[in-house]
Amino acid sequence: MATENDSLKNAKRCYQAGLWGTVVAAICCFTPLLVIALGFLGLAAVTPYLDRVLFPLLGICLILTVYGWWRMKHWRDETNAGKSIGR
Repeated sequence: MATENDSLKNAKRCYQAGLWGTVVAAICCFTPLLVIALGFLGLAAVTPYLDRVLFPLLGICLILTVYGWWRMKHWRDETNAGKSIGR
């Protein structure tokens, strides 16, 4: 059974994974960094299909970031409400 501390750690992990995924996907979408890297690796033929992968990945990572942030906020609100009731 998960404790409150584990729940917060999971929420933070979800938030951080979404945030890092969003940053990486945004860098790959809006800069030629990925195209240059694929060219050096000899995979330049893949570049026309990058938008089909990167834009959905960016959307999924943004949703994951918002969900993780919401879970952390929800956990903190519940914790603060429990402390105020005990007074």
